[in-house]
Amino acid sequence: MVNILNDLSSLSRYRKASISRFLLKLMIVCMLGCGISAAGYPAENFEKAAHSKGVFAFGKAGKGRIGFDLYVTDTKEVQTITLLNVENGNETIVFSIPVCGGNKFYPREIKPEAWHRFEIEFDLRYNFSKVFIDGEWLTSVLAKTQQRFVNELRSINSPGAKEAPELKNLNVKGTNPDFKIPLKIVAFGNSTTAYRKTITGVYSQRMPEYFQRDNIPVQIFNEGVGGSHTGRISDNSLHKIRHALDRFDDILARHPDIVTFNFGINDSWVDSDDSTGVSRIPLIKFRENLLYMVGTLKKMNIDVIIMTPSGFGKNIPAWRKKRTDGYALVIRDIAKKEDIPLIDQWKLMSSSNFLKGREIDSFLLPDGIHTNDAWHKVLAEKLSATIISYVKR
Repeated sequence: MVNILNDLSSLSRYRKASISRFLLKLMIVCMLGCGISAAGYPAENFEKAAHSKGVFAFGKAGKGRIGFDLYVTDTKEVQTITLLNVENGNETIVFSIPVCGGNKFYPREIKPEAWHRFEIEFDLRYNFSKVFIDGEWLTSVLAKTQQRFVNELRSINSPGAKEAPELKNLNVKGTNPDFKIPLKIVAFGNSTTAYRKTITGVYSQRMPEYFQRDNIPVQIFNEGVGGSHTGRISDNSLHKIRHALDRFDDILARHPDIVTFNFGINDSWVDSDDSTGVSRIPLIKFRENLLYMVGTLKKMNIDVIIMTPSGFGKNIPAWRKKRTDGYALVIRDIAKKEDIPLIDQWKLMSSSNFLKGREIDSFLLPDGIHTNDAWHKVLAEKLSATIISYVKR
């Protein structure tokens, strides 16, 4: 296996201290309970669900499987399935699952004007659900918020629709395993991190399964925004969005244990075909932005993993690759000086040892910039393995 990580044997003191505090917190919960365990919930009948007008109530379940038949009448209407935690008059959406939108199912082409069987597997210890349609994996969905159980399903059509999507043959089976405080991870980045309807599962959506295999409770937040650079909208406003520094306080508000960084493509990009043009975020400013955010997180004893941009396809001009290569060099330098792990996507995707005869375009969408499912699977495995190795030490 190609080693794409920095030497992880010499973790900095702040990293060891941070993980140690997390493990201590986990041990205390295990020993004392502190009201966190969900095992005390009474057994309930999960086989039947009371329903009315697209709302289906069932017994509390922290882990389970929900099956139902859904009739799709018009694929131009957005159809969403939500799983909620409803208790004492309060309602909290835990999972919001878009099953259809635009002119196609999310993310697969599915025959409209027909019944389809959906199944949702969920486990709130790892804060994710897997969605299947007609026995085929459709996507995975991260939990919006940490809850110990869900007990209601709602089917929702796009605004203005006359009625909720029609469901039948609903079946719910669930249990309530012990609940422990999860490791909180924020995946911070641009469109190569953000959800995509043309992708079955981006890397953050795939990661919980690796933690589930190792019995490590986890909560992962996807904070990827398409078009985002490391600065503020005032630095470059081509994309009218909140960029990395604009939303950095939101990242801190998550109170994460670990933040992963995946930036660089938008920062390096030149908004013209002039090879001598100015990048959206100049290289020196790019360095300053990353150092500020990494330094802030380290001072708060939050662990950081940084990534170079993913590689470009053959259809991207050589001068653009050279420009982005300079930003990858800055990221490597920051990783070394700040003593933080590096996942070098840029280097790996050009490595003949890794590619083994495959073309780099086999890991990219047709635009030659955004990564496809094949690469997101690779990255999810690499990133999860890095984090899990810390937790086990």
